[in-house]
Amino acid sequence: MNKTLFLALVLLSTVTSLTAGPGGVEYLDDCFDYSVANDDGVMLYYKKVYEDPAADPKVVRGLEVVVPQGWDLDIHGAHDPIWSHEFPYQDTVIRVPGMAMGMTVIGIGDYCFREAPNLKQVVLPNTITYVGNEAFESDTLLKELNLPESIEWAGLGAFQYSGFEHISIPASAANWDMSAFQGCPYLTQINFAKNLTSIPERMFFGCDSLETVIFPEALDTIGLGAFSACSNLKHITLPEGLIDIQMGAFIDAPLEELTIPSTVRSIGAHAFTDLSHMSCVTSLIMDPAGVAEEDAFGVKWGGEEGEEMPPFPALRVPKGTKSLYQADAEWSKFSIVEEGEEGIEQISQEPKTKSQKLIRNGQLVIERDGKSFNALGTEMK
Repeated sequence: MNKTLFLALVLLSTVTSLTAGPGGVEYLDDCFDYSVANDDGVMLYYKKVYEDPAADPKVVRGLEVVVPQGWDLDIHGAHDPIWSHEFPYQDTVIRVPGMAMGMTVIGIGDYCFREAPNLKQVVLPNTITYVGNEAFESDTLLKELNLPESIEWAGLGAFQYSGFEHISIPASAANWDMSAFQGCPYLTQINFAKNLTSIPERMFFGCDSLETVIFPEALDTIGLGAFSACSNLKHITLPEGLIDIQMGAFIDAPLEELTIPSTVRSIGAHAFTDLSHMSCVTSLIMDPAGVAEEDAFGVKWGGEEGEEMPPFPALRVPKGTKSLYQADAEWSKFSIVEEGEEGIEQISQEPKTKSQKLIRNGQLVIERDGKSFNALGTEMK
């Protein structure tokens, strides 16, 4: 059989497997279960999601919004070459309904709206419990997207490289997969739910427009590389109660200020690698031994011939703890000075708190967030 005849037979077998869909659009058999227009007249495609796909009879959990297989994107991001049709989701606004065909819409499928060329706004119902891998990747015009608290899981790179300028992160995001917002080039503002406890791995990796981050009060963990390569991130407010700053959390972020809360118990390798933009770091940790892994702190060095390594900034520590910091290999890289009354001003100016200084029984007291602290920054009971 010659090559031309073989290719013709392959093409013929492909074409005969097609059936006519809504509006005469052709699609592969079984690539979706339902297609129905939402209230705006936008056609959405759905697959059934089963409690147990192997069970007999199957019990339907709900519906997942999908991209029909005929328009699947390959690993390089190109549309399937056997199709000449446009990507099905060409609209600028898509409102996903909570119900379709009498069933609850519970998910957004893998790659569903990936590289949607015109998409500017998506409205998700509070029935959505998951968003698939790369579901909204590279939607460069997408500026508005609500993320309901009902989203228990979002897949790898679910929203990466998209056009958000600001985003509100629900508390459920603590359980999402890595790289959710990686490389979003215009992201400048993040609003975290107050009860968010953890920021997953590489969540905001490479978000170059991000300059300031104020973390939620309930936060206890900042994941591996969560803000790495954020090349303009200068200001962060770490909350009292934070416990774990994982490896590379702020690698190459050019921070201009840093106060480490007293509750921190672990700082991973390369967590802070660009401290050359500040004159002083403040640590409120009372027992620093073993908290910081080797190379947790660093200063940026261009590495050009004849250029000297910039010095580490000073490290301001609680009064009475200087010898403990000097005895630790990682903390001793800094020039260590003890905290005195001169440090109270910086602590009281943390942007997330309202504080005031008082003289009580002849003693300087700082009140913030309903708590009282002495001149060393130690909470008074």
